[in-house]
Amino acid sequence: MMPSSSSQDHILRRSFSKQRSFPRSCNHSCRFYINLLITLICVFLALLQIQTVIRTSATPFTFPFFSSSYSTWPLLAHHVHSLIGELELRQTLTAEPRGNVTFLPLKDLRFAETTMVGNTWFMSSVNDTKEKGEAEYLYFPSKEMDGKLLCLGGGSAFNGTMNSYAFAPAEALPPNAKLLSGLKFVSDSYYSYDNIFHGLSALAPFVAWHERKACVMAARWVLYQQGEIRRNLKSPWIRTLMEATFGPSMKIEQFRKSDEGPSCFEQSVVFRRNQGAMGRERKEKLYDLLRCKARAYCNITREEDDLKAVRLTLLLRVGARSFKDDDAVIDIFRRECRKVEGCRLKVAHPNNLTFCDQVKLMSGTDILASPHGAQLTNMFFMDKNSSVMEFFPKGWLELAGVGQYVYRWLADWSRMRHQGAWNDPHGEPCPPGLTTSCFSFLKNQQLGHDEAFFSNWTARVLGETRRFKPQKPSLEREGHCKYVTDDTPSDLLIRVGGTNFHLHQNPLVSRSGTVKGIIEDSSGGSELRMIELDDIPGGPDAFMLAAKFCYGFAIDLTPSNIAGLRCASEYLDMTEDLQEGNLVVKTEAFLSYVVFSSWKNAVAVLKSCESLSPWAENLQIVRRCSESIAWKACARPKEMKRSSSTWSSSSEEGSPRSDLLQAPTHWWFEDVSTLRADHFAKVVTAMELKGMRSDLMGPAIMNYASTCLPDLCKRAATDADGNPNAQSRDRRLIVESLVAMIPATKNCVPCSFLLQLLRTAKTLQVEPEAIMELEKRVGMQLEQANLPDLLLPSDRESEALYDVDLMQRLVEHFVDQERTEMSVSEKHGYGVCSGPIRTSSKAKVAELLDGYLTEVSTDRNLPLAKFKVLAQALPESARTCDDDLYRAVDSYLKAHPALAAHERMRLCQVMDCRKLSVDACAHAVKNERLPIRFAIQLLFSKQVTMTDSIAGSWVEGAHPMIPTKQRPLLQRDPSTQCSQEGSVAAEVDKLGFELENMKARHSELRLDMDGMHSALDEMSSLLSKPTTHSSVWARVGKKLGKMKMSRTGAYGTREYVTAKRGGVK
Repeated sequence: MMPSSSSQDHILRRSFSKQRSFPRSCNHSCRFYINLLITLICVFLALLQIQTVIRTSATPFTFPFFSSSYSTWPLLAHHVHSLIGELELRQTLTAEPRGNVTFLPLKDLRFAETTMVGNTWFMSSVNDTKEKGEAEYLYFPSKEMDGKLLCLGGGSAFNGTMNSYAFAPAEALPPNAKLLSGLKFVSDSYYSYDNIFHGLSALAPFVAWHERKACVMAARWVLYQQGEIRRNLKSPWIRTLMEATFGPSMKIEQFRKSDEGPSCFEQSVVFRRNQGAMGRERKEKLYDLLRCKARAYCNITREEDDLKAVRLTLLLRVGARSFKDDDAVIDIFRRECRKVEGCRLKVAHPNNLTFCDQVKLMSGTDILASPHGAQLTNMFFMDKNSSVMEFFPKGWLELAGVGQYVYRWLADWSRMRHQGAWNDPHGEPCPPGLTTSCFSFLKNQQLGHDEAFFSNWTARVLGETRRFKPQKPSLEREGHCKYVTDDTPSDLLIRVGGTNFHLHQNPLVSRSGTVKGIIEDSSGGSELRMIELDDIPGGPDAFMLAAKFCYGFAIDLTPSNIAGLRCASEYLDMTEDLQEGNLVVKTEAFLSYVVFSSWKNAVAVLKSCESLSPWAENLQIVRRCSESIAWKACARPKEMKRSSSTWSSSSEEGSPRSDLLQAPTHWWFEDVSTLRADHFAKVVTAMELKGMRSDLMGPAIMNYASTCLPDLCKRAATDADGNPNAQSRDRRLIVESLVAMIPATKNCVPCSFLLQLLRTAKTLQVEPEAIMELEKRVGMQLEQANLPDLLLPSDRESEALYDVDLMQRLVEHFVDQERTEMSVSEKHGYGVCSGPIRTSSKAKVAELLDGYLTEVSTDRNLPLAKFKVLAQALPESARTCDDDLYRAVDSYLKAHPALAAHERMRLCQVMDCRKLSVDACAHAVKNERLPIRFAIQLLFSKQVTMTDSIAGSWVEGAHPMIPTKQRPLLQRDPSTQCSQEGSVAAEVDKLGFELENMKARHSELRLDMDGMHSALDEMSSLLSKPTTHSSVWARVGKKLGKMKMSRTGAYGTREYVTAKRGGVK
């Protein structure tokens, strides 16, 4: 078609500008030179007048430049004015000032005589960009359009001549124009978008361009029909198909307020000729893509037994071009279908079906029989090589023109087999006066039927369909159209983990560097190649998604499959070097913008990485997920709740660390407790680096342990040989990870939890380093332990019942910790303040150790040396009373009656006689299991204690023996005493009574000491005689008993006298 006059003016103007173009920056300099030239001409004319005057003189004088004739000057002036005019024209053509943009109507009325051509000649001043095999289009800005942007004005939905367009440089847009960012798809169609065939024909080129340009998405759409704006897609079928292809974010420009000025687009693609110049192969790929996009959107799968069936669908219309007798036509098809084995007949009306219902129906159809109409557009949802049977009303053949062939074309483009059409020979003729609109009358008529023709035709098509139908899907273990269904033989077999994938080389080679390299390195012709990829991360599922991506199908990225797909894309080398927008970039974008920004997604992806080692670690997926989880956990500390601890113990209820028993359970505990141990450790490490408090991390670790090791306090399962089984090996790794991730801060977890973890670690035979670390941590908090948790069984090699060596190491770690804290306290000068706390800790450990010794003393296989070393493990200052230690020693002697006398004496040396109470001494003296030497030592020790007590009472003076509450009376100022003479007299009377009591006590102590001397003398004399050991201890015991009774009676008498005297007073 020849361009219009305005188009010619535009082309000439553009070519002139290209031939004689000046930069815009030289406009001012051009004006300067023009003015300078005019000035010079004026000077020359003045000089010429001077020369004329000189000629009248006697001596003529001439300027060399003006030696020519005077008649040449008018010609020179003419050339100067011409040059000035040309320069001004150039300046006008090249300046293009802002706002000087010409808008032309979208609908060119000069072609109104040729309706079909004129109304579709949208933006007639420019020509389309043509690429071989592709639909013609326009792209702005582009080199062909001199980098200009497309601007559209007007918003009329009724008159296309009122809507306009223009091309403007980005720096010189119209003053009232608004620039819209992003890519815009601009479509113009002669027919309505509401008709599914015409709407598909108009929008399909955008699908092809989108797929060819690495799935670039348009921010908005602009729809025109014959230059008139269309603000929505009224057809649900078209709208849903576009959503299945482009996603649910298809937004259409409205342009309702035309007075707001034109809109210019940052980028735009214009299609105005539908699928016009698109090649057959390109159309086939386009409809393959649309078919699989729709099936994936509607979640359509194919059953295995469908491969053996012939599925016949009769798609009936209602109203125009419907059968007059539907039942008769259905009976014909049903009768012929019964004659063919495996034939299935379905009858449907499209007006009762949703988009996905129609896709599902066509996906299960091998033969589609239907009258001519838009419902036949559904044919491309069928498998390739399916058949189509079409029916026309009377008169269609004569009046429809090329319109009767559109579904033959669609069948050819989508690789279907159009089996011809039946034209009804009977029908009503056009009424008189409808000559020009007879076609509209005939296309609304109903159809009859020809039973004989329909029967023969159906039988033939059924027979051909059985021969041409493929007998297996293109991919095993998948729905029929999860991949392109093609009758082209597969030339590539890829085996992944026992699953065979029958594919084609070209799609995979174009996107996978790994597959490309294997095929290039292999030798052979065009025969089927087999590649084994058993080590691909993610297995068959991840490879299936990657292969779908290579074929151009839409894949659904989710947190559950993104990690495997990212690793598989790295394995397959699907990078940007092969094709823009390849799978590596897409999966990385999903991870960055969808996964790492969400707590739930990050946890799910980290969970899915458990089967992707070491790929997930090498690609930093595990690290990035861990950091994302840690960041979100540390950023929300106020969402903390409190709950009971799993590791609470009755003996710890009053401990200073009882707050740990009600550990603060954070909101994220349960989510991360499902992770694998090493991944949970990475999360904990990341939290520690980001400053998470140890009093929160400790309970989180305990919660994880309770989830992964519910029977932590029980003995792990082992096999018959005593070796840990597979489950125990997994638990061993968990325990080792837990030990490594416990914060170094003291008291971040209870001692009972550490002891239970230690019990499990010893049972599972974890690494010695982990056990040593646990023992050290338990020793640091030994004062919090309770006795049952410490009674750990010994190793299998030892004959002892309990692991006494472990207790020895725990006490040593405690002592070392105490020494370290004491040295630190003394260094910083606050040792005195921390002394009572350390003394209390030592006393608790001493009590715990004595109880432990009592428990293990009954073990007949416990060596004396171990018992003695353990009893002496604490410093002497730890115990204030040795009664519990005496009980443990006595129990050991009772359980080991065969000990020699010197061994018994060695054992008794662990006790300090001075720290035994009177009751313990009385019991010890009568205890036949103790050596006599120790009993004598005990008695002498008590004698020395009594002597020191008596001597101290006389040397100390009166004031120390007076009760403390009475001492202030003696220390008052004399002036104060004078003012309180009455009360002082009473206090003096009380002091007199106290002195009498002290004298009585001194007399009683003297009697006790004399009795002890006589008892010792009698014992010495008895020992020198051949008397039995038991009789000696019996006599001594009676003697001491009489002394104790005498002392008790004396004390009672003294107290009675004192009370009596107090009462008299």
